[in-house]
Amino acid sequence: MSNPSLYEKLVKKSAMMFGSVPGEEQAMWAVEQCLPENDLRIYFLIPFGKTITLDKLRRRARRIGFSDTELDVTLERMFREAFVMRHQTAEGLAYESCPLSMAAEQQVRMKKGTPVGKAFGDYWLSLASISAYKLPTKTPYFRVMAAEPAIRPGEKVKIEIHHELPEQSQILPLDVVSELVKSQKLIGVAECYCRLSSDMQGDHCEKPRETCFVFNEFAASTIELGIARRLELDEALLILQECEQAGLVHNADNFQGQIRGLCSCCACHCPGMKAAAKGLKNVEAVSRYRVVFDPEKCLQDYACVQICPVKAISEDGGLPFRDEGLCLGCGLCVGACPEGTLHMAVRDKAPRVPETPQALQNALMREVVVGMVWNKVRGK
Repeated sequence: MSNPSLYEKLVKKSAMMFGSVPGEEQAMWAVEQCLPENDLRIYFLIPFGKTITLDKLRRRARRIGFSDTELDVTLERMFREAFVMRHQTAEGLAYESCPLSMAAEQQVRMKKGTPVGKAFGDYWLSLASISAYKLPTKTPYFRVMAAEPAIRPGEKVKIEIHHELPEQSQILPLDVVSELVKSQKLIGVAECYCRLSSDMQGDHCEKPRETCFVFNEFAASTIELGIARRLELDEALLILQECEQAGLVHNADNFQGQIRGLCSCCACHCPGMKAAAKGLKNVEAVSRYRVVFDPEKCLQDYACVQICPVKAISEDGGLPFRDEGLCLGCGLCVGACPEGTLHMAVRDKAPRVPETPQALQNALMREVVVGMVWNKVRGK
């Protein structure tokens, strides 16, 4: 690289949030294939985690020597390469920078089957697989949402009515995946980047692939780029049902209201679920529900053991053994049990869901700063 300083700065900025991982040189090479270094001067003018209007960005760009025409060309290129998002606001066109992790996800989709796509995929898998052990944060980025039939059973779910199911007053809209999706202004869906990245490493997964939902402004950008396709509500709800039937777990952005993403993940390829299976709590928040077991009804067919994505239920030669500490509250075991031995109940201490994306971002940044200072004190 002729002058790698800004590429290095981009990778270090990602490492500040997620930790340093192997393959960062390869990631810098991949970014260089997408953007000239000069573009990153504009990238770093955009405040992290916030939007900036085009008018304000023009004023900042002029101060570092960019003409309006040069800025427009640069922004268009960065948008086409998914390093920035853009959308209309009440104040006009606005831009937001994408963290390297998010840009890598989109690059995996846009350049699948190419050396650049593989480089981004390798970087993303390293980041997602290793960073969970290095993160100085405690607030999870995502939260698990229980399979809807487990908390709102219908006629097709094999659960007896007299079971102690959650009271409807205890079921909040933020718990119900269909209600969450219905409340979004724009819905899109894209191919799972976890499994795409693994494909390029020769590790294929047969689970449904079109399982990553995008919403609102993020959906508008990814749909325009051809990364995602727009969905009507009926098809979106059908995909969610198919994901549950395939044993995939719903993970949504860990904040309320207008979210950006919801993925339905497999335990074999999702780094977040792999971390959760090892007891880590800083990536995925459990759902507000726990699984309750009625041993008198259990016929020991172990369907629950087979479907549990994090091995929180195991076979020990008798009644299934349940590890409450590992249970995500995804509810897949409830639907799998033919005897209705399992049901859901609201946790005594339900995890708090930040009210806004900014509240989540603020919590994470505070924890990053505190964690970095504490690690420095300990010489780590």
